Amino acid sequence: MTARDIMTSQVMTLPPATAVGVIAKELASRNFSGIPIVDNGKVVGIVTEADLVKRVARQGAPRPISFTMRDGFLFLTDPQRSSAELGKILDQPVSSIMSSPVVAVSPEAGLDEIATVMTERKINRVVVVEGTKLVGIVTRANLVKAFAKEAEAVAR
Repeated sequence: MTARDIMTSQVMTLPPATAVGVIAKELASRNFSGIPIVDNGKVVGIVTEADLVKRVARQGAPRPISFTMRDGFLFLTDPQRSSAELGKILDQPVSSIMSSPVVAVSPEAGLDEIATVMTERKINRVVVVEGTKLVGIVTRANLVKAFAKEAEAVAR
């Protein structure tokens, strides 16, 4: 099996000028963990859930401190100030938080190559490109399904 056999070929993409808040909504509503960023037909980055979380953490979002009286949280910053800071982040273009360059494989990449790339790079998805054109995406879930299919074929 190759990337072409297991990839998702209908891939949602967004341009680099898209607001961070828009991509957050898309990730949440579509249950995606990452969306490739494409400019003039070329993959220029990817935004993942991790990219969003890291960006908020870097901006000094409120850090809870647990206290023993009632398993609650005490926030160190003013919630209204934190909300305003988060609003600024959500208005920024995704180009400010995207991972770039993108880790990509060819459609002919084998499952072992894809698994190795994901493991070594500590990523959960790779884009599949022909030249510079995006043709699909392979996630860990795609790999696990392919492994299951292979195991089923071997068991027969």
